[in-house]
Amino acid sequence: MIYILHGDDVASSYKRLAQLQEENKGMPTLRLPAKSTPQEITTATQSQDLIDPEKLVIIEGFLQPLKKIPDNFFPSLPTDSVIIFWEKNQLTPAKVTKLAKLSRIEEFKERSPIFAFLDSINPNLRLSLTYLSQIKENEGLLWHLQNRLLLLILSKKDMSLSQVVKVTKRNVFDWQWTKIKGQASAYDTKSLS
Repeated sequence: MIYILHGDDVASSYKRLAQLQEENKGMPTLRLPAKSTPQEITTATQSQDLIDPEKLVIIEGFLQPLKKIPDNFFPSLPTDSVIIFWEKNQLTPAKVTKLAKLSRIEEFKERSPIFAFLDSINPNLRLSLTYLSQIKENEGLLWHLQNRLLLLILSKKDMSLSQVVKVTKRNVFDWQWTKIKGQASAYDTKSLS
């Protein structure tokens, strides 16, 4: 599986990188420098380990400076390994479109104050009120608040991610659902109803 993590919210994208590393901690890990060539990356990812053919490969800052990605580069990468391209900046829409067919792309945008507010909601509202004061009038606060409360309630009902996607008819990423479940643990079901 090939992941591309990019966007201006470096803290969130790095957190996702750490989560992927944790999920694949049994695999040998290989880190390649940003200045690697496509040929060096292909050679390093295709090299076979006698004990374990699967590996976790992390390449930081490789895609952003490339003017053109060779057409045969991504298809040449092995499918039995987990390969993560971690970019500290936003990729161009043209690159994202080209790579979307070949990889799982996750974009991390700078957080709006509304999302900081939603993530801070807990029984102690002091921090939440600070974020609430920073939200602009036209950011859809009521809709976002209702949606977050719905997700918190569904989490307390022990619904799986696939059930939540069916109920809400919205795409919820696994990392988002993990965050919601952590936030919901501070509440009991009665206080959310």
